Order: sequence, then C-alpha cells, then structure tokens
Amino acid sequence: MEISARVVEPSDGLFRTIPGFEAAGLEIRYLNRLENNEEVLKFNERFVKACEDNDKPLLKSLLERKNIPILMWYIKKAFSQLAASKNYEFLNILIEAGLDLGHKIFQGTIPRLVIMLGGNEEDFEKIMIIMLKGGMQIDDSDSESNSTGLHLACLRLDVGVARILLKLKAHPTPINKMKLTPLNLVENDDCEEAREIKTLIENAGGESKWNSYMD
Repeated sequence: MEISARVVEPSDGLFRTIPGFEAAGLEIRYLNRLENNEEVLKFNERFVKACEDNDKPLLKSLLERKNIPILMWYIKKAFSQLAASKNYEFLNILIEAGLDLGHKIFQGTIPRLVIMLGGNEEDFEKIMIIMLKGGMQIDDSDSESNSTGLHLACLRLDVGVARILLKLKAHPTPINKMKLTPLNLVENDDCEEAREIKTLIENAGGESKWNSYMD
C-alpha cells in the first residue's frame, strides 16, 4: 500500500513530520518524492552542525527559513546533542521556534535525563523546566518498561531528583510494565536515601501497588 507523504507547508510551522516518519524506509521514500531532496538533506545537516558547533547566528538564520522542512530525525539528533552538552540556550531557541517535545519521537527523554544528570540537581531542574516548557509530559516514560523518571530516581536512590520531579508535579503512583510503583522500589530498603524518598512520595500522596490494589 502506498503511504502518503507531503512536503511540510509553511502554515504547519517548523518541526513537523510526515505520518509514520520514525521508519527509515519512509524517510527515504519521502525524500525520493521531492524534487529538491538534496537541498532538504543539506539544509538539515547544516541545522545539526549549527547545534553541534554552537553557532547561534547560523541556527537562527536556518530557523527563519520557512520553505524547507526540518525533519524529525535530524531534530532528535540535534536535541540529544544539546541535552548531553547542557546547551540550555539552544534548547530554548528551538522551543521558541516551535519545537514540540510532546512528539512521540522524544518518548523516554526524562528517564534518560535522570540517568544522565543524576546527582546534579541544579542542572536537572534547569533542563526539566525547559522540557516542560517545550510540551514534554512530566510523567514521560520509556517505551520498554514504561518506567517514569520517578521510577528511575527511586532505583538510583537519588533523593534530589525525586524531590525535583515531585515538586514539578510528577504523579507519585505511576505503574510500570512490571506493575511496580516508585514506592515499591524503595519501601523495603532501609537505607537513609530510601527512607527519605519514601517520605517524599507518601507526602505527595503516593502508594505502593498493594495499597492501590486493595481499593
């Protein structure tokens, strides 16, 4: 069956993708249908390079062009590099230009950030505020285990990260694919960090799965 693809129209704004674009084969078919596919690819490669090289004038000039789509694969590559390098200024520039971090291609970002920035509360809170500003959900979970950032903070006994997530209104009782809540991951651990996280979650209204199943 032929899968429809279209060039992103200027009225769509930036950072839009064709349906099902996550598949590499669809990307190739999409580009093959464009008369100016080499121009689109070169434009997207320059976009990524501007982010990698911290070239703000180039990035802004590219974002001002509305007639060439910025493809989601390149956006994700640039986003990952900016997040890893803690380039908050460029992340904000992309969001202000219309980047939607609620897109499914970014699923699992917050759990990865918990691992990447664990132990660095200041940087973690800064980037979390940017993520939420860009439309990411605070209870973003990875696709494999359905674990949220709060699950990961509990597994890592990271009190600071758990406190920040709860302050930003993370759900205290999400259930992952193993049917575990964050509280389940710390309630039987007697170390100081586990006790502190347990108190934080309970104060936010969190329950263990056993209590929630009893309701």
